[in-house]
Amino acid sequence: MKNILIFFRFFPSVGGTERVFTILANSFITNGYDVHIVSIEKSIDVPMFYLDKQVKCSILPHRNVACQENIRTLHSYLIDNKIDYIINNDSIKEAVKLCSEAKENTNIKLVTIHHGDIVCKKEYIYLMAQQGSGLNRFLKSLFFPLYLKYQNHRRKENHKFNLLKSDKYILLSNSFKKYLPQNDKIMAINNPLSYMREEFSGAKENMVILVGRLLEPHKRVLLSLKIWSIVADKHPDWKYYIVGDGEDRALIENFIQDNNIPNVILTGKTESQQYYKRAKILIMTSAFEGWGLVINEAMQNNCVPIVMYSYDSLPDIIADQENGFISPNNDIEAFADKLDRLMSDEMMWADMSKKAYISTARFIPENIIKQWIDMLNTL
Repeated sequence: MKNILIFFRFFPSVGGTERVFTILANSFITNGYDVHIVSIEKSIDVPMFYLDKQVKCSILPHRNVACQENIRTLHSYLIDNKIDYIINNDSIKEAVKLCSEAKENTNIKLVTIHHGDIVCKKEYIYLMAQQGSGLNRFLKSLFFPLYLKYQNHRRKENHKFNLLKSDKYILLSNSFKKYLPQNDKIMAINNPLSYMREEFSGAKENMVILVGRLLEPHKRVLLSLKIWSIVADKHPDWKYYIVGDGEDRALIENFIQDNNIPNVILTGKTESQQYYKRAKILIMTSAFEGWGLVINEAMQNNCVPIVMYSYDSLPDIIADQENGFISPNNDIEAFADKLDRLMSDEMMWADMSKKAYISTARFIPENIIKQWIDMLNTL
């Protein structure tokens, strides 16, 4: 039996990354591996997603990720549990340093996953600039072009370090490889589906959904509301559900009220699968993503996606005009036109809905875990 240690700074926690590596952990167990999860701290008390009881969970003693105490503790854990592979789910430099130094003088292989885009999108750096003290935020905003340049240089150097220290560097899409130097360590493995894949049965509602954290300017919910306001009056029997919660909920509620946008419902924090099953259409207007897990989740529930082309891996999921629509980034009118067409044409929706479901077969966990096992066997 091979032993795998999965490192993730925050576990248990909430989010797409945790959902993905929880699915991977369960799949490794199913395939006869012994699985350990080691983290730095908890974000919540118990795992949000189902985790096989055979998975062993531990927390390192210090919040300073790559401190010597953590390195020594992790090294002892690796030896005591006869770990063969470390799968590092955190591609920040400190996490790679912790894992690589903890495995020194062993035959343990280190696989690092980078869950996001390779380059820093302007909107992502803007969100980073809003963090910290008032003076800190002010200086970052004042010198934002320099801050953006600095962060992109830092990201580039971080990728170099990760490649140097890891035996494999896993990206979510082959489309990201163009941003990195050619290297045999780089490999792309897509994210698995989040739910059991079941054939659709029953009626769908005239419902459009957006699923995600209410955070501007990342998810650009306000942009989606501008799109909805264009089509809403043409389709008074349709409703727009914004599924999720976040820091900018009040901002979004005020925007809806100030602009008198009809038929919009904010669900708050809730389980999203019930809405995938009910809705006909998912829209996504994010400024950046690594993969966009909610697209897969929607499609496996016969919910047709319309997504702004703001990140490179999107064509890995959507074949434009076949199982969904890829809309030009920032073009509100083009997006609204696609949404209007899909809401108006039941036959078009039914055909794309069926193709959306069929196309998700390649992402079932059994197929994704096979790629992981084949990769580990080459190390």
